[in-house]
Amino acid sequence: MLRIPTAALPPGSYGWRGSSWMMYVPAQPSKQKRKFSSFFKSLVIELDKDLYGPDNHLVEWHRTPTTQETDGFQVKRPGDLSVRCTLLLMLDYQPPQFKLDPRLARLLGLHTQSRSAIVQALWQYVKTNRLQDSHDKEYINGDKYFQQIFDCPRLKFSEIPQRLTALLLPPDPIVINHVISVDPSDQKKTACYDIDVEVEEPLKGQMSSFLLSTANQQEISALDSKIHETIESINQLKIQRDFMLSFSRDPKGYVQDLLRSQSRDLKVKRETQGVLEWKTSTAGKRVNVVLQGQVRGFRAQGSPHAPSQVMTDVAGNPEEERRAEFYHQPWSQEAVSRYFYCKIQQRRQELEQSLVVRNT
Repeated sequence: MLRIPTAALPPGSYGWRGSSWMMYVPAQPSKQKRKFSSFFKSLVIELDKDLYGPDNHLVEWHRTPTTQETDGFQVKRPGDLSVRCTLLLMLDYQPPQFKLDPRLARLLGLHTQSRSAIVQALWQYVKTNRLQDSHDKEYINGDKYFQQIFDCPRLKFSEIPQRLTALLLPPDPIVINHVISVDPSDQKKTACYDIDVEVEEPLKGQMSSFLLSTANQQEISALDSKIHETIESINQLKIQRDFMLSFSRDPKGYVQDLLRSQSRDLKVKRETQGVLEWKTSTAGKRVNVVLQGQVRGFRAQGSPHAPSQVMTDVAGNPEEERRAEFYHQPWSQEAVSRYFYCKIQQRRQELEQSLVVRNT
């Protein structure tokens, strides 16, 4: 908060024979350790030109490399009349900020911002409106607004920072119109104004030093593990709570839903992890084929005339199997062929075994 008190000085003060006044421009004490002048780049106080003439109506302060920071500014002038003045305060932005050209400001929705933030906003505009060339990503095909601002239909994105220079202006100063009152009966001789300034977050530096310190890495790891364990515990407790709530509302329905869910899980497990064993005979030799899960398009080795053997799990849907439409699907022809082929092979084995018994 900016406080501007004024006071009438007695005659003869500071070597002036007549009446005089003093205006003080300090900041209200705060927790910040920075001096008042450190927030500003320059300060200009413009007094009434008709009272103090063209050569003595301006009071200026500008920052230099050797400037000593101060907590306020004092202005003293002779006079016994109230004076209108204008204060122009130019903030010292870190990093430096710029006022955007009106056309660019309307395009990006920004007024005053740092150069990096302006470039980032431009890139976001390019991505949102798909202005990047699809064949050469380095180039930007400007829309009508982009062309009006940069005065070219197509340009490289790397050229934008250079072209921005002509579109960036110094930021506007803070303007305060104030009346310096020297009337002894005027009780309101102190005016207060709020000024928003950007200050560095004090915790940011502490956090950076804390994270960069190797001595704190073990503590951070321990805290991360504790957070992970706490989250796992919360999840487990939530599952248990949901179970209890569902069971308490409808015990019978919940048990039925649970059994149906377990039945579906068991069916999926059998379909994906079931073991099928198919035994057949090929060229007089016994072959054991073990199939994991579902097997499609398998043909018995050594039997070029055997039909394609399609194996499926024994689990099925009884409701579908009891309907005639289920057996008119494309797989039924192959299933019948496989069935008869297996029966023929089984009968052949029985005949071969009976012939071996007779020969012995």
